[in-house]
Amino acid sequence: MIGYNGSIVLRNDELDVITSKIDLNAGVGILVTVRLATVPAGAGTTASLFDINDASIANPITSDNKGNYFFKVAAGTYDIITKEGTPSEVIEPSQAIGLTAELTTYHKLMSLTVYHQ
Repeated sequence: MIGYNGSIVLRNDELDVITSKIDLNAGVGILVTVRLATVPAGAGTTASLFDINDASIANPITSDNKGNYFFKVAAGTYDIITKEGTPSEVIEPSQAIGLTAELTTYHKLMSLTVYHQ
């Protein structure tokens, strides 16, 4: 299993569901779905996810009170979907996990932070 870290950063235009405050940067309590990569992106079956102790966990997972999430998964290529099925859905297609995970995670975090400034 390969560990994967992600963060959700908002554009300061959403209401935080836990604190009921506006203009927080962290995407708190956001559902993140992990699917096997497909074309078109987001149409694959849900992946089997595990926690840090290799225990099976639900998919989708929920970001924590700082907008972070973590899961373990078998090495492969996955579509990571934030807010799946909503008008605010974001699909990060073909994320290579365990193949080039360090580069992919760094690039993803940097691109999300820049996009949501």
